Amino acid sequence: MAFYEVYSHPALIRYKTSVCTKATLFLVVVLCLTYIPPLLVAYRSQGFWIKRSTYEEQPVVRFQYQTLLLAATNTQGDYVAWSTFPHLNNMLGANLRIPAVSVREEDQNQDGKLDLLNFQLQLPLKPEEQVYSVQLLLTFSYKLFVCIPLPVK
Repeated sequence: MAFYEVYSHPALIRYKTSVCTKATLFLVVVLCLTYIPPLLVAYRSQGFWIKRSTYEEQPVVRFQYQTLLLAATNTQGDYVAWSTFPHLNNMLGANLRIPAVSVREEDQNQDGKLDLLNFQLQLPLKPEEQVYSVQLLLTFSYKLFVCIPLPVK
C-alpha cells in the first residue's frame, strides 16, 4: 500500500530579542572572569614570565669585636689560643697567649656603610714554637633593608 502526500505546511517559528539582555550580560561577565583574573594574577606575581632575575643589596655589616684564635704549634696537636671570652681564656691555661690586636673599620666610598675591616693580630710565641696552622673566628652582624624572594628556577 503506498501513501501519497496530499498537503504539507512547514511550521516556521521565529523568536526575536535585542542584544542588551541578561543572557548577553551574563556571557560578557563570564568571558571577563575567564580571561582577566588569570592575567592579573600572572602580572602581579612578578615571576610568571621571568626567565632570569637578580637582586643586589649592600648590607650593613658590623664587626662584633668577638674573636677566637687557635694556632697549631706542631703536627702532634699542640696549640696556643686566645679569645675575647674571659671564661674560655681561663680554661686554656698554659696554652693561652695574649696577642696585640688592632682593628679598624673603613668606609671607603663614603656611602655610610663600612666596606673594609683592617684586622691585625701579633701572637707572641716562645722561641721553640712555630705556627703550622691558624684558625681565626671573627663574629659579624649584618642587616638587609629589602627582602625580595627570588624566583625558584
